[in-house]
Amino acid sequence: MYFKEPLSVVNVANSLVKADAGKYFLGESEFLNVGRMNLAWTGLINPYNSGVNLYLDIFVSSNMSPENMLAKIWFCSIVPPTGKISPKVTSANLAYQPKPIPRGQIQSGEGVNPAISAGTAVSTRLILASTTVTSEKHGHWIIGPGTCILFSYVSQGTNNAHAVMAFGWWEECVHQL
Repeated sequence: MYFKEPLSVVNVANSLVKADAGKYFLGESEFLNVGRMNLAWTGLINPYNSGVNLYLDIFVSSNMSPENMLAKIWFCSIVPPTGKISPKVTSANLAYQPKPIPRGQIQSGEGVNPAISAGTAVSTRLILASTTVTSEKHGHWIIGPGTCILFSYVSQGTNNAHAVMAFGWWEECVHQL
């Protein structure tokens, strides 16, 4: 009988590979003031001329108030015409100098947005007071140029709720068929 050493198997997460290549980005939205009658929204936006697809890896929604919030996730085929672009976005690989610049954007705003009206609601979630909800998509949600994934929020209480949203994604060049 021969004794063989066992093979070593290493499972490397795709997000680690993308971060090592300087293609993984993360950031958070501006602070959202969510009213009962005032819709607030935020999202991961892929501009029309980006030349890349965005692969959503993770999103984290934090409700920092004593009021529950109702959140809806929308797949949108148009980019919001208005919205504040968050400056709080960076490469996940701090070793790169200069740092890679993401083409994807995190935007947020208040009120009904035409992109939401034209989008498809794909999920509704209740975010309880003073909680954080995390969802890992591992790149299964792909945002092409000129499209976005938006999250709309409405307070379920009598007072305004306060939220912030964080995203992690990687970017790959769009390949022409």
